[in-house]
This record gives sequence, structure tokens and C-alpha cells, in this order.
Amino acid sequence: MGTDNFEDLVKCGYLEMKLPRKHRKFGRQVWKRKWFILRRKSNQGNPRLEYHKSEESCMTVQNKTVVDLKSMVKIESCKSKSRTISFKLTFNDTFIILSTDNSNAMKEWVKMIKKLVLPPEPIYQPRLTTGAGSFPVTVINTKDSEFLKIAGDCLLVVNIQHLSLYKLDIHMRASKLPIAKWDLDDIPRFRLQKLNQLNDAEKIFIINLARRGQGAENELQFLTLNGREILETVKQNTRQRTRLIDESPRSTPVNDDRDATESSSSFGGFNDSRSRSCSGRSQTARSEVSTTSTVHSEKFSDELSNESESESDVTLRDQPLKASLLAH
Repeated sequence: MGTDNFEDLVKCGYLEMKLPRKHRKFGRQVWKRKWFILRRKSNQGNPRLEYHKSEESCMTVQNKTVVDLKSMVKIESCKSKSRTISFKLTFNDTFIILSTDNSNAMKEWVKMIKKLVLPPEPIYQPRLTTGAGSFPVTVINTKDSEFLKIAGDCLLVVNIQHLSLYKLDIHMRASKLPIAKWDLDDIPRFRLQKLNQLNDAEKIFIINLARRGQGAENELQFLTLNGREILETVKQNTRQRTRLIDESPRSTPVNDDRDATESSSSFGGFNDSRSRSCSGRSQTARSEVSTTSTVHSEKFSDELSNESESESDVTLRDQPLKASLLAH
């Protein structure tokens, strides 16, 4: 297959197709597994679905069936007796029923086909993203989302402290109160993932939530067209929060040191002023004060034995003696 066949490629994979009645043979199965390729509009034609017998057979142009999606009027999920996860493409004069292995795969196919053929859904109206840090998302159903009881279309709001989810109703109005809120410190990891290896516009934003005191994590997945914006917003708020936390402890020791310096100056202000004005004479004075204190040690032994006596008490007691010594 030439390189031109990859330029308009959007999505590919195995799907089961329910054969129309006229194509069914007696004793044959109703569903057939085919390799489907979804292509966007290009110089090769309109948006279309191609299907082949297998992935290997798509490398050749033979045995290829093309379904033009231009005339599609509706796409919706449906149920069959033998296939519970299936969706229906309705055209002007016919329809096609396809089935996937799981609900997530079905949602991906339906959303990508809608995006190529039908007008955008109301969830992506600009008014929902006017607020800074607010993004419309769809919660992907997983075991963790069921455990947390979170589902459906939501508005994801990110700020410097929290990541919050607001429920969107059928009119795409957000609830007044969040249905879930997490501290950014409780989100150890977050990442962006493609729906597949192709360059799709729609992404899956994934966050890991720490369970406090349990050493385990919950993982939530959100389908969104604003994946890159959400990722950058969470990164910026996380970095800003980290800076604020890092700067806060550094300011505390500075204040403590200043307080300690002021406290020391208030208690020993007499000695500090003297030492700055006349350092030589102050050294002699302190030596003589020490000698005098030794001579009079018996007189002041009871007072000096008290361990709670402060430095200011000693300084004020020797102040007249220092003054007389400095006068000479």
C-alpha cells in the first residue's frame, strides 16, 4: 500500500459487522469479523469506512469495500441478542451495525466518526471553556471510576490547590457544587495518552489518585479534546504550588535569626555599643570585670548559682564598675 493511503488514515482495527439479510447464507454466522479503516476527507474521496477480510489483506486494493459516510445521518449505540456492545450507522436508505470488544473501543469509534461527519456536540461549546482552568471532559468507565461513583460528562476545573469535577446536565450546565475534589498533593502522577498510534485530536487525560494511609492509588481516565491544555494547566499549577511550599520554610529561619539577633541585642546592648565604639578599652574592661567577679565570687555565690539568671542581670550588675574602669 502506498504512502498516500496513510495520509488520510484516522483509525483502524477489527470490528464485527452484522451482515444484511440478503447477504446471509443458510447455516452461516450472522456476524463477520473484518478489518476496518476510517479515513477523513481528502483528494481520495469523502470521509469513509473501508473494510477488508483481515489486516494483512488491507495492504492490497483487492477485496476492499468502501462505505461513504457523507450520506450518514445518525450514529448511535444499539443492542443485539448476541452482541451487547454495538453501534448503528444510519444512512438515507440503509444502515450498518458494528460491534466492538468493549465499551471504551465503541466510544472511540463513535466519537471519531461523529467528528468527521456530524456537527460538533454541545459539550464542546466555547462557553464551557471561558473560565480559566475549566475544561469539558467525559469520564471513561473503569473499575476505579465505578468505585468512586464518577461517570458521564463533567467539567474539569484546575487551580493552584485543587482539581475539581462538576457534573454537566443534559443542557450542558455545570452543577453548583463539585461531585469530586482532590488536592494537587494527592495526585502523584498525571499523563496524556493517545487513543491510538495515529495523530488523533482527541486524547485521554489520566490522573493517579493516592489513597491516604493505604499505599495504593486510583486511576481516572478522561476523554477530551483539550488534553494538551489540561496537561499544561495542571503542570503550571503544580509547579507554582511547589514553589510556594518551598519558599515558605525558607522565610521562617530568616525571621527566627532576626528575632534572635534582636533578642541578643536587647539583652546585651550595653556591651555591643561599647565594643563598637572602643573595642580595645572594652576588651580590658571585660578582663577586669572577670577578675573583679572572681574576687567577689563568695559575695555573689548564692546569686550566680541560680541557673535561671539571665545575661542582662549580670550586665546591669557590673555596669557601675565598668563605667568607673572606662573613665580611667
